Amino acid sequence: MKALTLTQPWATLVILGVKRIETRGWATPYRGRIAIHAAKGWHRDDIEFAFDTEIERELGDFSPGRFGWLLRDHRPFPRPVPARGALGLREWPA
Repeated sequence: MKALTLTQPWATLVILGVKRIETRGWATPYRGRIAIHAAKGWHRDDIEFAFDTEIERELGDFSPGRFGWLLRDHRPFPRPVPARGALGLREWPA
């Protein structure tokens, strides 16, 4: 399985089903299950945004040249799994 690290509040919004599309500046041929890893830190702007009332359009960068990954069938792990964050899509231990 692959994993993608997201900062908060984005990781939680994905798992809650509020954020259904993750936008990135790069494409991937990967299709299949993906683990969402919540980064330890928050960015100041993200903390302020977490209390905003706008929905999906505000949750991603939909400008030309960006890629949207449709995320669905959210199933959180029964308990948190500690892991080191990383950039990009990477292997996640089964």
